[in-house]
Amino acid sequence: MNDKIVICLKCGGPMCYEIQHENVKSWMCMGCGFQTNSFLKEGSDFQIQQEETLPELYKDLKYVDLENKAWYPIVLNFPERGMVFADGASKGNWGWTSILATKILEEEKKNYKKPGTKDQYYEYKMDNKTKKHFESNDFISAAAHIKLFEDE
Repeated sequence: MNDKIVICLKCGGPMCYEIQHENVKSWMCMGCGFQTNSFLKEGSDFQIQQEETLPELYKDLKYVDLENKAWYPIVLNFPERGMVFADGASKGNWGWTSILATKILEEEKKNYKKPGTKDQYYEYKMDNKTKKHFESNDFISAAAHIKLFEDE
């Protein structure tokens, strides 16, 4: 695996994480909050198949770079920290939503059973009371809200 920080081909910012793993290269920009990979060529079978499962907002926000790669908003989901995702009514009216994870109290665990298990329960839940909204150009603050850049 090779990874490095490069200039983002979507926003031009200097905080794009590039990682090469076997036959796929991926990019995730902490500046604009968008991601892509070498298989997400606009119009390819893979890209079309991936879009079938995306929310309409994510499809509307798609950006195609000069190398014909399709970029989509990042979804961060860290069970012990929280979530960050694009949220809004339309391409012209959206931003980032960030929600913190909180520890599930022992007396609540019965309500958070892991599907397909007999007696295993989740330890954390997303706490809607901690939900915060950020402007579409402020992904970094949404990620910081879930303490993404802090050591555990």
